[in-house]
Amino acid sequence: MSFEALLGAAALVAGAIAAVVGFGIGSVLTPVLALQTGTKLACCAVMSSAACSWASAWRARWED
Repeated sequence: MSFEALLGAAALVAGAIAAVVGFGIGSVLTPVLALQTGTKLACCAVMSSAACSWASAWRARWED
């Protein structure tokens, strides 16, 4: 299996988890990206997902 196929499969699984639970993209994609790019770069690549999740949770505090 090529890395691109593995990454695509992991992205589909992560998206399905996140759609139901609300988080999980970084938990699934970080290890897969780390296989190819190294841990430091993989963590930086998924930080935007963590920042967006935090921002969504922060905004949801004021919704009724």
